[in-house]
Amino acid sequence: LEVLIVPVVNADGYDYSWTNVRLWRKTRVDNGDGTFGVDPNRNWGFEWGGEGASSATNNETYRGPAPFSEPETAALRDFMIARPRIDAHIDFHTYGQWILSPWGYTASLPPAPIQTMFDRLNADIAREIFAVHGVTYIGGPSYDTLYPASGVIVDWVYGDRGILSWTIELRDTGGFGFVAPASAIVPTGQENYRGVMTLLDFVGQPLRFSFPDGLPTVAEVGEPASFRV
Repeated sequence: LEVLIVPVVNADGYDYSWTNVRLWRKTRVDNGDGTFGVDPNRNWGFEWGGEGASSATNNETYRGPAPFSEPETAALRDFMIARPRIDAHIDFHTYGQWILSPWGYTASLPPAPIQTMFDRLNADIAREIFAVHGVTYIGGPSYDTLYPASGVIVDWVYGDRGILSWTIELRDTGGFGFVAPASAIVPTGQENYRGVMTLLDFVGQPLRFSFPDGLPTVAEVGEPASFRV
């Protein structure tokens, strides 16, 4: 398995957060009306412009004038399209301790077989994260679990590319919010490393068998043997 890590997507916005506004969220494009920036996670071209994305340029969730209007989102889109072997994707955010699967734009769910897979993996990832430091992350479809959000990366990655996709909102649940103390950095990394490895394990071996009554101890040659799978 190969893991591709993009440490910073919104480079200009990140730089601005070091020099001017500590919690700057958007890009740094000049909107031409005295405001700056587009929310990169409302700018993706799948169900763009719907519920949970603003058309107001001064809003934190401003969706931009068009899908992929921002060079940051266009670059990441092209990066992913150029790599058709990608099977799964996680977009790490803060904060809230959420494991969010599609969809963000609607309360409807993906088809039953896929939704069952998302439900299982949401629970598996949350369980393995909890096992590290006892920190609870809540998993579920983004729209109902957190809030409506259209034009988000997770919906595009799954809806346009057919790739399993999540947003994981890291620690905490509001005590420190976006400004986590340095002491939270390593444990947050440790628990989410365990979550990532859980997903990688599934990607590597997506077909699983379980035996609720245990494995049979003896199966005679030439004789039928019945057991639940």
